[in-house]
Amino acid sequence: MLRSYGWEVYQEVKPGQDGGVCDIVATRGVQVWCIEVKRGWGLKILEQAIRWTQWAHWTSVAVGSPIVPAAARPTLEHYGIGSLNVVPDRQQSMDGVTMEYPRKIEERVRPRLNRKARTKHITDWLCDEMKTAVLAGTSGGGYWSPWRSTCREVEKHVKAHGPCTPKALVTAIAHHYATPRSARNSIVDWIRAGKIPGVKCDTRLGALVLYADDTEELPAPEVFGG
Repeated sequence: MLRSYGWEVYQEVKPGQDGGVCDIVATRGVQVWCIEVKRGWGLKILEQAIRWTQWAHWTSVAVGSPIVPAAARPTLEHYGIGSLNVVPDRQQSMDGVTMEYPRKIEERVRPRLNRKARTKHITDWLCDEMKTAVLAGTSGGGYWSPWRSTCREVEKHVKAHGPCTPKALVTAIAHHYATPRSARNSIVDWIRAGKIPGVKCDTRLGALVLYADDTEELPAPEVFGG
């Protein structure tokens, strides 16, 4: 629905290392809209929405109820949070799982524009994987994190360019670590723990080498330089 109005939609977005996960972040140009999604009303959805009001131009909650509770209205008004009603069109059962397909979204309360929103706190962490990796409202804590983006970059670089030292890797890729040194140390630790798929490390004559797990033979250490 949002995409039909020109919005780019990112799902289960976790900005930075601390804080929560926003169910939906929609962007259109420089505009940012944060939306928390729940089946019904409760304190939790209001608390989650309040978190994003300082970072987004607009913040809304989307619930499967056409009625905005009187108890929620003062909070919505105070923080400028909007309310969307998700109207299901039909239900379909497959393999014992009932899926609801939204027909339309009705705006019950219009969100208030925050002209001083510090949107970079959110937009700096957005990536294309957040559009499809996890559906909004997913239970179990799934989300596409900056750490997963770094792992993806490590795997892509090593498989595309062959064996390299941690120093050469960190110089070549985008990562979420504060310093190159912390990036080198952490990436090597994650590889040794088997948390970055498709990549292994080996020490030869004092040179630590990162390589794809399907590499048949490593070059001599002097090939890698510093």
